[in-house]
Amino acid sequence: MQHCHHIGFYPMSGSFVAAHKKQLAGYTTSKGAIQLPLDKPLPLTLIKKVVKLRIKETKEKSIA
Repeated sequence: MQHCHHIGFYPMSGSFVAAHKKQLAGYTTSKGAIQLPLDKPLPLTLIKKVVKLRIKETKEKSIA
């Protein structure tokens, strides 16, 4: 049985990960994913930024 040591967070926007490299320096990332370690508090400020960006992107797509 494999033990997971992180939560996979998928902002669905590779542009977010690229634009926030400095803030994500302490996390393992890929083009469209952020791994949040289970042994650390959730980075709520970072999560809020992702949510706000996704809302903005979704609204812009629905207008276009």
